[in-house]
This record gives sequence, structure tokens and C-alpha cells, in this order.
Amino acid sequence: MDDINLQKAIEYYRNNQSHFIELLKALSAIPSISFPGYSAQEMERSAQFIKKEFEKLKLEHVDIITLPGAHPYICADICKHPNAPTILLYAHHDVQPPLRAEVWNSPAFSPEEREGRLYGRGTADDKAGIILHIASLASCIAASGCVPLNIKLLIEGEEETGSEHIDSFLQANPERIKADCVIIADSANFDTGIPSLTTSLRGLAVLEVTVSALESPLHSGLWGGPIPDPVIGLSKILSSLTNKNGDIAIPELTKLIPTLSKKDNDDIMSIPYTTDMFRQQARVKSGVNLHGKNQELLFKIWRQPSININGIESGGKKVGNVIMDKAWARVGLRLAPEMPANKCVNFLKKFLVAKCPHNLHLEIDNSPAVDGWQTDTTHPAFETARKCMQEAYEAEPVIIGSGGSIPLVLSLANMLEEVPILLTGIEDPYTNAHSENESLCLSDFHKAVESQIRFFYALASTS
Repeated sequence: MDDINLQKAIEYYRNNQSHFIELLKALSAIPSISFPGYSAQEMERSAQFIKKEFEKLKLEHVDIITLPGAHPYICADICKHPNAPTILLYAHHDVQPPLRAEVWNSPAFSPEEREGRLYGRGTADDKAGIILHIASLASCIAASGCVPLNIKLLIEGEEETGSEHIDSFLQANPERIKADCVIIADSANFDTGIPSLTTSLRGLAVLEVTVSALESPLHSGLWGGPIPDPVIGLSKILSSLTNKNGDIAIPELTKLIPTLSKKDNDDIMSIPYTTDMFRQQARVKSGVNLHGKNQELLFKIWRQPSININGIESGGKKVGNVIMDKAWARVGLRLAPEMPANKCVNFLKKFLVAKCPHNLHLEIDNSPAVDGWQTDTTHPAFETARKCMQEAYEAEPVIIGSGGSIPLVLSLANMLEEVPILLTGIEDPYTNAHSENESLCLSDFHKAVESQIRFFYALASTS
């Protein structure tokens, strides 16, 4: 390993930490929300910001690429070492909507530092990942004038809305992603100060369910009694989805839950986790009973399916003494790795139809389902990454799963086959990603940058 330039790169970053945090603040101040109804111009502004920063580093082939109907991708590379490995670095520049402005302690798109954390939408998910890549590359270039291996960058613009066009993009740009190793900076650490590699993701299916009985609402005094209430009907359907223990009550679906390997089981059981830790991290109200305890909770969120009702509505808050004409709910189904998403969706639809009472009209719409993912960690890159994390964080790394989904991961795994995919990131249990008061632990961000710098030099030394 080139220890001299490695130390120069780390020293450069430590001397310029504030610059990169200010860069993160500036990028996070752009409301690049990819959801329908928000400004596409802000997505373009975000892409231009990133392109400019890539150009400052004198990266090559810096391009903004837009497919029909998709928000912009930003790609770049710097490949100066024919005999060295190539790393593909990924992050995404789109963010979630801010939700309730009155709940934020500071404006969502005015990043603010408080008590060692940077608050603001996108500060962690996932604009921190973009600046992580920029900072680690800039530090290597400052140390010796170049990066010690070959780098390709892919910054996506529609991850938060399901990466609808990611397969089309990858198929149209295969050379942009061809690599010997992939780092996806869009995951989390198990806790602050504890570096983590995520090796499994749950799948995701989203269904919109509408139950109706009438052409329009009716006076409940004049008509109530004979007419089955759509809201009650929907409530009965939804309540049948899980049993008293919170487990999914769809036999055909639960039969598809895979059995864990001994190694996967041992990895989870080795993590010192308690019910009290879960309650604190999830901010569960006092007295609420959980479905499980200690490490069992990790199995449930990483390796088992779950159903949640993301939203339910009938008339909103503008209601009177009426029988509502219809009721709507958004049902989210999380799937364990290796559970076939499309087959599980069909079982769920069949179950919903069977549980609909009184022959109420039932409509079910769903977006494309995403399969889960898990990876084999025997490739040497994983051990190299763990060693670099341990040196940067001065803490033993852990192997974890994630209850979330990243559509890109499965697409890359299918295209790149045996190439190792490392899921890293700077979120933690207190980040509040997708919710109000999203934040980034700044000390962990600095350690993540140093870890990635170390990984560049360590992987380059293997060539």
C-alpha cells in the first residue's frame, strides 16, 4: 500500500473537513424532490451542482444523462490505471418530500448544525453519500495528483420514487457501470460510531386498496343500517392481514419465507442488541408492546416480511354525519430476501379479495414490486472494507441487514454477476430518514470519508 500518499490524503481531508460540510449544506439546500408535483427544475439544478463539482476534480466524461420521463443521472469517471481495479461509486441526489413543516425544528432545506449533527432533508439520505465520494476523491487527488485506482461514478435522480428507469439506464449505458467492485453509499451504520456493511435488503410491494358501496356519501341518519359501511369494510380487511403477534396471516405467503443459513443466523445473534435499544432508537412510546424482543427484533426487520398500512383515508377531515361512499388505504409489504415479490403480491391480492365483506366493490392497484437481495461476503473486498472501517472508526465493524429496499442493487447484481457490491452509508438509528428532522452524525461522516480513502489505497495495492 502507498502509505505516504494515504496519510497525505487523510491529512488533507482532516484539514478541509469544514469545506466538505459546507458543500453538503449547499447541495442539501436544493429541494431536489423527485416525487410528482414537485419542481423538475430543482432536480436539474441539483444535477448541475454535482456536475460542476465533478468537473472541479477534473474527472472525465462528466455527463448529465436524462431518459424520457426520468429525472437526471450524473455520470463521470477517472480511469488512468490500466492494470488497477475499477470501483463504481453510487449515490442518489433526489430526496423525499419535507412532510410537515411545523414539525421541523429548522427549515427542511436550510441545513443547520446542532450538537454534532447536521439537520435538513437529504443531509444523510443521500446527499451525504455524494459528498462522501467527492471528498474521498478530492483527498486522494490532493495527495498525489490522482486516485490510486480507476473510478466510475453513478448518481441517480429517482431512487426515492422507486428507480423506475434504472434498468433502462443500465442497459443503455453498460460501460458506465462496468467495474470490479461497487460501493453504494446509501445504507446505514448499526449505531453511531459502529461501522457496518449491509449484506441484505428486503423486497417491497405497494398496493392501493379502495373499497366502495355508494355513488356518493349519504345521510347516516336517513340511510344508516342497511348499507354496509365501506370504512368498516376496509378496516375489517386490513385487520385480517396480521395475527395478534403482528405476523402476516397469509399462509401462502409465509410459506415462502426462506430458512436462514447458520452464518446469517450467527451474524445477527452476535450483535449485542436489546429491547431497550430498539425502543430508544425507534422512539416507541412507553407502554406499547413490541412484537418480539432483543435480537428477535433484528430478525424481524432484516430477514422476515412485514405489512404496514402507510395511509388510510375516507373523506379526509372534511366529514359530516354521513356514510362515506368509499375508503382507501396504501398497503406496504416488505419481503425477506429471496421471497419472490410478484408471487407474494398475487397471494396478497387473492387474500384481500377473499376478506372483502358484504360483496363491497374492491379495487386494487399496485406499482411494480421489488425483490429483496442478499450477498455472499467471501469475496476479499469485504474483508478489505472491514479492515479499513476498523482503522477509520477505531471500532469493530458489524455485518447487518436492512429492512429497506434499494432497487438498483438487484439490477446491478444481475448485470455484474460476481462483482462484489458493498453497501455502506452514514445514516444511523437517529437519522430520521424520510421523516421530519432528518440529520447526519458529522463525526461518523468524517470517519466514513477516511474509511473510503483507506479502501481506495488498500484495493489499489492488490493489483
